[in-house]
Amino acid sequence: MACCVGGKTIWFEGGRREPIIVRWSGRIKAGTITHRITIAMDLIPMCLELAGADSPADDATPARDGIESLFRPFDG
Repeated sequence: MACCVGGKTIWFEGGRREPIIVRWSGRIKAGTITHRITIAMDLIPMCLELAGADSPADDATPARDGIESLFRPFDG
């Protein structure tokens, strides 16, 4: 069974919902809320990209771009 299918709203979907709080003055507007689903393995590649660093060449992690969750509104 794949983790985080759809909106994670039924019992057989893997994972747990955990909030994350991000503060970045001048980049993220105070009070911004997003309901996008991001999993832990997305956080390291996101932090590397924000820092301007590249992921290791041998990194085979199928991570998504978590930056989209920080800066773009959720469309539903």
